[in-house]
Amino acid sequence: MPDIEDYRPHISDPVKNTATGDKNLAEFLQLYLSSALKYPSCYMKALLNLDAGYLCLGYTMDGYLNTYVTPGFGVYRNSLFPMLEKICEQLYTGDSQQSNYQSVIGLNFLCKPSLYFWLIVAAIFSLVKNSFKKTLPVTLFIGVFMLTLLAGPCVMVRYALPYIVCIPSAFFYAYFTKNNNCEIPSSEGIDLLHSYS
Repeated sequence: MPDIEDYRPHISDPVKNTATGDKNLAEFLQLYLSSALKYPSCYMKALLNLDAGYLCLGYTMDGYLNTYVTPGFGVYRNSLFPMLEKICEQLYTGDSQQSNYQSVIGLNFLCKPSLYFWLIVAAIFSLVKNSFKKTLPVTLFIGVFMLTLLAGPCVMVRYALPYIVCIPSAFFYAYFTKNNNCEIPSSEGIDLLHSYS
């Protein structure tokens, strides 16, 4: 069983690193599920604590954004903009509790995964509201990815980057389909266009 002394509400890594459930996975899962049924409120509270950085705009993440490269994996740094790299290093590294970017007004808000989480949720609701069923899967795909993050070990901007970079295109897609009343052409329509060309 994991060591309860290492439990921290907002990151599962310290407890996860003490677990020995892999030696008998069936027994561990049985204990985990029976405890979940016996103490559902504790499990829900733990999940919400762990995901607070994705769900709450007022939440400030602990820790820092790792920008180092771990040796031995064949990954190397080759910056085309060394001055920008130096600025990013100063902003995104710090002690174990606070990074410099968290003290820069505006940047601290832009680095909150929760901001982008709720923007994607707004884009999905916009598509649903306007009944664009054919365009919904594009944004829903990003939403499903975000749900996998809710099962992750902690909240960090680097984990959220895949859906953060999708925000502009998701909103453009929702806006364009709403204002132009367009639909994705069917395969029959595309075949018909090719027959005339």
